Amino acid sequence: MNNDDDLYQLDTLETDYLPVLKEKCKLFLKMLKGRKILEVGCGTGNLINLLSSNNFELSGTDYSNDYLINAKKKNPNVNFFQGDLTDPTFWEKHKSLYDSVICSEVLEHIEDDLTTLQIIYSIL
Repeated sequence: MNNDDDLYQLDTLETDYLPVLKEKCKLFLKMLKGRKILEVGCGTGNLINLLSSNNFELSGTDYSNDYLINAKKKNPNVNFFQGDLTDPTFWEKHKSLYDSVICSEVLEHIEDDLTTLQIIYSIL
């Protein structure tokens, strides 16, 4: 299976997951503070797409460049960048840049989740 097949399967899964994602989006809208929002582990950008109709300055980051390519296609007006949530040095230039950070269904994929949480806290 090639990478395009993986992304196709992911998009199919995300289409099936869309009703759940819409409910999750409603919860996030109640919790988000400020305008500058970063979604870490944004994948192919489906949650950001749902949030884009609100008055936010959205950014997204993911470890996978292939996912980011898809995310950019879906959300051409959003700033996306590749980032490693286990590398504190990378995030130094992002310190205190964001009002809120969304981290949904990400931590279970990271071995050193304490470092990741410290990074997220530092960019708020």
